[in-house]
Amino acid sequence: IRRYENWVYFFMSEIDKTSREALCYWFAVADLNMDGVLGESEMRYFYASQLRRMQNFGHEQIPFEDVMCQMNDLMEPRVPGRFHLADFLRPASRERSGVFFDVLFNLGEFLSFEGRDPFLQKQIREEFPDTTLWQRYAHDE
Repeated sequence: IRRYENWVYFFMSEIDKTSREALCYWFAVADLNMDGVLGESEMRYFYASQLRRMQNFGHEQIPFEDVMCQMNDLMEPRVPGRFHLADFLRPASRERSGVFFDVLFNLGEFLSFEGRDPFLQKQIREEFPDTTLWQRYAHDE
């Protein structure tokens, strides 16, 4: 039973990275030295796998420096390049927080974000204003 519960927790955290539980989960996974800060070395460690996947699939490789700049702009941490759990949990950041972890762990979602249609994203948010990503996923499935 415990394995199933863990899998469900992981799956829900993967589908909707904007929930508090998911953000705490992914932050803990990425915080390799458990100091409460995601820094450049931890991000580079995980992003190296993404670069290999991009190369293997024939995608243009996005340099880490560009990703770091984009994540600083997206999350607006107090100190650039040093991300705390509180940065992800701020109400103004919650909706964007999942992108940060997709960059490190989910190439498909990361590339979808890079190639997204902002007008379609706005339409979806307007059409389903009070639903979570998990609820939209469950509805679609």
